[in-house]
Amino acid sequence: MTALFLLCYYIIVINKDKTVLVVDDNISIRTFLIQTFEKAGYSVLNAVHGKDALALLSENTVDLITLDADMPVMDGFSTCEKIRANPKTSSLPVIMITAYNTASEIQRGFKAGVSEYLMKPIKRDELLSLVSAYFMSDSLTAIGKVAIISQEGPLRSIVDSAVRQNNFTPIFYNTIEELLESSSELEMIIIDVLEGSTNIQNSLQRINQEKKGIPIIILSDDSASETIVNAYMHGVSEYMLKPFETKVLSAKILSLYRANKFHIVKEENRIKNSRMGLLRELYVTLAHHINNILCALNLRLEHLHSKATNEKQRSIVKDLKEDAKKIESIIEKLENISKSDDIPLETYFDDIKMIKL
Repeated sequence: MTALFLLCYYIIVINKDKTVLVVDDNISIRTFLIQTFEKAGYSVLNAVHGKDALALLSENTVDLITLDADMPVMDGFSTCEKIRANPKTSSLPVIMITAYNTASEIQRGFKAGVSEYLMKPIKRDELLSLVSAYFMSDSLTAIGKVAIISQEGPLRSIVDSAVRQNNFTPIFYNTIEELLESSSELEMIIIDVLEGSTNIQNSLQRINQEKKGIPIIILSDDSASETIVNAYMHGVSEYMLKPFETKVLSAKILSLYRANKFHIVKEENRIKNSRMGLLRELYVTLAHHINNILCALNLRLEHLHSKATNEKQRSIVKDLKEDAKKIESIIEKLENISKSDDIPLETYFDDIKMIKL
């Protein structure tokens, strides 16, 4: 099992470079999260509420945070707001793990700066898939174009600065019609909604139809809860009230970019996992048939061995029996890999060069 050892070492060494901060007051959930991340090879810090989490962040380097919504002393929403307000932690991925699934709670979380929601009960595979997507550093390097729809000169300067801080190229449009006529490939769309503007919902529908899958940030003076919830219901990724700080917008841009990349990776993983499921089913079927053939073959070889009249014949039968044992060994190793919970079978397909059965 040399390949298995090397692969374990390979995965653990890479993940040990990453540190996850687990924040949850429920000891059972916190223990589950800690064990899940440590088993996957990550370094883990933990806190029971937001105040302790902020103290840990001030003293340690962290790469990602999982955050419970409902906690004593300082809840997840307030904690996330303070994380986003600190320049040193403003761009950290924050995954909120919560039982809340109402529109108002989700809107509250995104307003606080949450990168992604994960609903309880937690699924281990989904959690690790989400975290690993955020740690794909190459895919999280911000390169691309951001469309900005705004007619206000001062606001344009602020948005331009926030976009460029993340290495994006800003492209300015005066109207949504100009944007829809453009053929530019975009990573994000930022829309400045002027006071008194109407039909923004229709505009959002048009954008989602023609620029499907691109994150949208709304900048607006309208703080009515109904307006904000409607915006989210029509596909808005982030709703920011004016005025705002450049660094806050910059952090939200990076956070949304990462979250969108995760969804792309997640869909790729979903397709990949479906294929792996089919491969496992195929393996079970083939293994059954091969084992039947081997059983019959071994019986025939035993019969031939008993009928052998000279050393040459016995030597040939012995070699054939050794080949049959090799096939049995390969099937056994494949079975161990396919049943392993610690190392997914798909990892072996990604690192095929490391397999030496």
